[in-house]
Amino acid sequence: MRTIFSAFVMSIVVSALFGNAPDFSQAETNRVARRLLYRAMRLSNCHTIPDEGELYNPDEDLSTWHGFLGSDETNGWTVAAKKAAFDWYLSTLGSCDCQALSPKDRRLVLNAVEMCEALAYTNSVPSLKALALNPRGIHRDVALATALKFSPIDDSTTQFVETILTNTMQYTSGERAVCYIEYADRIRNMQDIVNTPAYNAMLIFYRNRLTARVGAPAVDRLLTTHLQGYGQSSNRLETAMFMLSETNALPRFIEYFTSVTNQLLSSGQPLPWINVGTGGN
Repeated sequence: MRTIFSAFVMSIVVSALFGNAPDFSQAETNRVARRLLYRAMRLSNCHTIPDEGELYNPDEDLSTWHGFLGSDETNGWTVAAKKAAFDWYLSTLGSCDCQALSPKDRRLVLNAVEMCEALAYTNSVPSLKALALNPRGIHRDVALATALKFSPIDDSTTQFVETILTNTMQYTSGERAVCYIEYADRIRNMQDIVNTPAYNAMLIFYRNRLTARVGAPAVDRLLTTHLQGYGQSSNRLETAMFMLSETNALPRFIEYFTSVTNQLLSSGQPLPWINVGTGGN
């Protein structure tokens, strides 16, 4: 099976055949591909804000396309051709057996995803989602976080999130937690979500609140912010008691829901059950 690296090289050859760059020998093609890859691999060690007294070098600023791809002509390779090669590389991640890659190429996948965030590259979202949905994908938590950061809050994104949340066999708790951290918090920080796709997204989190305990504080904050009546409801008390039934929960997790439970039980008021959505639950 070809590695991502060899596939990436082939993408550049294809680009050359379609006129995006002149024909190169195999050695020259390898050299151009490696230059792009090694530039990406520097991302995690690169700083875009120079230290005091250090001159800013735009050629080393990997938060810009210029810094990542270099000048318009690199041994005959245009920016458009190099960017197309990077796009093609990203598009392979959804179907590649990433877990079979060498350690070096696995690191390359991570840096490619990190590059998408650094560049605020919204066009990479479909490829990042595909990587997150790939059963043989790697660094899926980073791909998820980046994809959700740049995705709109709409029904399509919500369906994607629900796929992750409900698939407890295929996704780790850490991967699922990303959905709460990124998507639930984005919705919570909105001003008014009534009659919007964000409200429908909130209902997804409500319906799955007793599926697992991962991300539960984020869900509680979201629901108390935007779901009318939830803050002083028996629905919330039921959720808190469920969370506290976990025997191996982290201390901060127990502290959070103990506080919620004490607040509800000491209110001195009856806690109504509120019907949420069409299910009456």
